[in-house]
Amino acid sequence: MKKYLILVLFTVFTLILASCGGDNVCRVCEDKDVDGFCDVCGGPAASGGGGVSDVLLIEDGVAGFNIIISDELDSDIRQTVLTKIRMPLKNEYGIEVEVVTEGSRDDTGEYDVEVLVGPVASRGEKYFYDGHTLGKDGYVIKIVDSRVIINAGSTDSLRDAIGIFASDILGIGEEDEISTVIMMAKDAVEYKQSDYSITDLSVAGKDMRGYEIFIPSANDEYREAAEKLQTVAYEFSGYWFDITESEPSCGAIRILPVPKRSGPESFSVYTLGEDLYIECAWDNMLSTAMDKFLTEVIMLGEGRIDLSGRVFSKDVSVVYYEDFGAVGDGVTNDFEAIYLAHEFANLGGQTVRAKDGAKYYISDTRVSVGGKAAVRSAVIKTNVEWGNAEFIIDDRELSPISGSQTLDMARADIVRIIPDDDMKKVEISSSEILSNILAAGLNPNTKKIDLKLSDYDGPLLIVPESSSHRVFRRRGFKNFYGSGMRELIVLDKDGNVSSETPIMFDYTTLDRIDVYKIDESRAITVSGGKFTTRASRANLLYYTEDGTATSHTAFVYRGISVERAHTTLLGVEHYVTDEVTLSEQVDASGNVIHVGPSYYGFIFPKNTSHVTLDGCTLTGRRCYIKPNKSGHDGTYDFYANNVNKLVLKNCNQSNFWITLDGNNNISAATSGTPGAITSMSQADLNGTRAQIHWGVGGTNFCKNMEYIGSTLSRFDAHSGLCNGKIIDSTVNYIELTGCGKFTVENVDFYAANEGIGGNAFISLRADYGSTWDGEITVKDLRARVFTEGEKYNGVFLLYYHYVNWYFGYVTAFPSFTLDGARFFDINTGEPLERGFEIKLTGGAISESTSQHLETSHTNSVYMVIDSDGDGFIDEPIMDRNLDGLLDPPCDLDGDGVVGNTLLRISDYTSNEHALKYGVEHPSSRVNLNITRPPREIKIINNEGGYVYVVRDTSKYGLSDGGYYDDVESFGGFFGDTKFIYGNAEDEYTVGTKERLNIKNFRFE
Repeated sequence: MKKYLILVLFTVFTLILASCGGDNVCRVCEDKDVDGFCDVCGGPAASGGGGVSDVLLIEDGVAGFNIIISDELDSDIRQTVLTKIRMPLKNEYGIEVEVVTEGSRDDTGEYDVEVLVGPVASRGEKYFYDGHTLGKDGYVIKIVDSRVIINAGSTDSLRDAIGIFASDILGIGEEDEISTVIMMAKDAVEYKQSDYSITDLSVAGKDMRGYEIFIPSANDEYREAAEKLQTVAYEFSGYWFDITESEPSCGAIRILPVPKRSGPESFSVYTLGEDLYIECAWDNMLSTAMDKFLTEVIMLGEGRIDLSGRVFSKDVSVVYYEDFGAVGDGVTNDFEAIYLAHEFANLGGQTVRAKDGAKYYISDTRVSVGGKAAVRSAVIKTNVEWGNAEFIIDDRELSPISGSQTLDMARADIVRIIPDDDMKKVEISSSEILSNILAAGLNPNTKKIDLKLSDYDGPLLIVPESSSHRVFRRRGFKNFYGSGMRELIVLDKDGNVSSETPIMFDYTTLDRIDVYKIDESRAITVSGGKFTTRASRANLLYYTEDGTATSHTAFVYRGISVERAHTTLLGVEHYVTDEVTLSEQVDASGNVIHVGPSYYGFIFPKNTSHVTLDGCTLTGRRCYIKPNKSGHDGTYDFYANNVNKLVLKNCNQSNFWITLDGNNNISAATSGTPGAITSMSQADLNGTRAQIHWGVGGTNFCKNMEYIGSTLSRFDAHSGLCNGKIIDSTVNYIELTGCGKFTVENVDFYAANEGIGGNAFISLRADYGSTWDGEITVKDLRARVFTEGEKYNGVFLLYYHYVNWYFGYVTAFPSFTLDGARFFDINTGEPLERGFEIKLTGGAISESTSQHLETSHTNSVYMVIDSDGDGFIDEPIMDRNLDGLLDPPCDLDGDGVVGNTLLRISDYTSNEHALKYGVEHPSSRVNLNITRPPREIKIINNEGGYVYVVRDTSKYGLSDGGYYDDVESFGGFFGDTKFIYGNAEDEYTVGTKERLNIKNFRFE
């Protein structure tokens, strides 16, 4: 318990008698010449000459002292002195006292009497008092010569001591009037704390008094940890350890960084000789680990503590969401804790781990950073172990429509997996660099590209773009006119083009090249986690002024974007609930009344290379029918853009098989469930036929996409895939646009519906020109197909629909090899009988007998666009003179028609069908979509004995185009194609003109 001062307040008369022994008034009894008598009054000096005597502080309303505050103290101590001493003396009693900080400009010299607050060093060693010897709660108020020393073992205790000095010695606040004379007695008042839980602290038997804490210089994390150790050790043992960045001369506590390592020794406390070592492999975890060490070893320690050997260890290579406040109860919004945990882990490189059994609820994704609240994504740059934890993403109240209060959240991914350099992208737009690249050649023959980027040592992913020529000019959607010519290309550190990403196009102009750095040095894995999206219930349906029903096109993101190269998602599961049901989409008359929003893919890789989904579970999403029979809107569960080497390995779709009850309620099923159908099947909604689910996956501008050992409802390549594989998998629907080698091996295939496109093994996307410029090889195929139905028109190997429309490139029918295929009835499961006819293509080839020639018997189709309202069609259609610029089909001569055609702009700009699908010229036969025929079609190991039907266009007497030989046979589209049956090269025919009776081919 603290002792209190015994105050001696004297009147002037009493002081004269007691101190000076006569009528002389003595302000301070001093004996500077050490003769035993007071230098002022001549009376006997205090015992011991020059020792301690009483100090006169105030006389006749005048202060005879100033206050010096140690420069080691915080500013709040100065404020305490001002508040408790200086201001009351002045305001209440009219007494002025000077308060200065030692060493300041105001500290101009020594007063006869000074009150020294804290460890004032400038007045000499005799007056310096180390308050830490008193303990955290200790304090001292004493006189040394003509100085009053006030100090304590902590800031709080020093405040108390200042208050005691003010009230008990100066008498501030005790009476209405302060005493005329105030003198402090010589007796020292001191309280020294002795009630410590740790009585002695030692290292291998050596007492630690006088030890210092040694830390690396200029390191904030280590200084913070040292200060924590200093404070806690002092509070619980009374030992005070100074912190130093210089090598200690004796025993020390050494807090040191070590190379990154995992396991219990990633943070370790141990003794070596007389020193205590504290090592941390992860700087950003040092403070947290120090807290744990101090709690378990110091704060819980009792009596004599001897630190010896391995004192403490902790695995600090892992960060938990709970460390940042996550609750995991499935109700509390844990997003901010998830966000902060990853921000923290990214600083040090730790693994982030979810708590087993936790349910993390995510709704509002606004987080305040630096005082500013904004919608954010949790950024991942390190390994993540979600384990069996669940994540509930509640989108039910979210709307992606422009103007919605939730629009920002709807557009933000929950998680972004990005490179260490924060997805740094460089845009090369220098005309000099681009010109040099073009001069060296940027085309399918290019092997090396010099970007002149000294700061990037590779490898790199680049995306060149030329706006002067559009590619993937999609027919069928008026708001997508194609992209500037572009593709992804991977370069090594020397600029060599990777064999994985051969260049597809020939660039004659360039606007820019986007460059993304590929970090191969630190691949990461994000594993586990069961994610459930509670889908948005927003209704995108609206009505125009004339009452026509239409719908917004808007997307919700709220998933996992992968923008980091060499990333593996391992065992991540995704499920969907709360979607708008089939019955809610239409009314009793079959009219569409609810159009739900589409999602941009729950897993969304983009602008990167080598992304693997291994053992993941995906879910097919609802397909929403649009009003007025204008098609469907839907959602892929994974979607990729500008990605090289996207591999889905051992992945599963939770609802590949489904069942429908009488009310069109959907349940997940297995292939053996009675009445099971594939998720992309169709349902009757009060007379309106609608697709149930969208396909599970789709891509744009990707190269090397693979399904390996997976069961997924769709393999879909939109704007150009280069190379792909489906191996040891089960699929339902394959749609392709692109080039290179596409391999299918050991695959179970299920047709989507009985229509021509839905009942085809591979559908070459007609909206992008039905093109695959390369080879397709299929081996060991087991195809389940429809053999009847309202729209049944046969079974097809390759669905091809010819449209006389310019897509931005020369399209191609692929060379095709089928090695060992078995076909089964999808409804009965029975194999199709021998002699069953499998059509090589859809009926589309018969629509143009000369699709490989410059002229065609089908009408040319033009895009109609007048976006600026000037009466002229804006969009060019093709580059006939190969000058790198597309020829504009405009009204150049001002006669009101397009070019030299009969198409009047006014006839079509108000026509919705024309705006959407383009306009067929009533007389033009120019071929805007010239298609290169296949080099060969090969059938091997036809154990089922099927007959493959080939459309013979030679009967029209058309040229074969001379693609693969110099002989003009007038064999039509397949005139130069080699048809091969069996394993022997001599069992083949060249072109349909020969009409050889080659086994199991039939030409019609």
